[in-house]
Amino acid sequence: MRDPFKWAQSMCRHSYGAKWPHDNAHCPNLVPNDVDRELLKKKNQTLANRKAVNVTVEYAAFDQHHNSLLEFWNDWYRDYVKAPFPRLIVRFEDVVFHPKLVTQTVCECAGGEMNAHKPFKYIVDSAKKGAAHG
Repeated sequence: MRDPFKWAQSMCRHSYGAKWPHDNAHCPNLVPNDVDRELLKKKNQTLANRKAVNVTVEYAAFDQHHNSLLEFWNDWYRDYVKAPFPRLIVRFEDVVFHPKLVTQTVCECAGGEMNAHKPFKYIVDSAKKGAAHG
């Protein structure tokens, strides 16, 4: 799980199925500014009285509408928090700053243990490739 602001910034680089008016001048645009209003004016839409910028996420079978990018983050992670099955949620920052301890704790939580015969190996390359995942 990433913290909401860092997640929002990463959505600016690669928005996946999320659609909202934004550009490099103002992203993550959590509240509309003149740049956002101008973008929507060109599309005959308005943000005149809005306190946040709406987001639509396009899934294969349906679209999901959210009042803002942070509401999207809340809705997404709420589904995991309220899931009726066992789950483990780990903060991304904890994995980055304490990878060995977090890995060991996760292994123990799942009933396993770290491999005592091999040293812990740090992988520094990104698992994701492409310009959006620098």
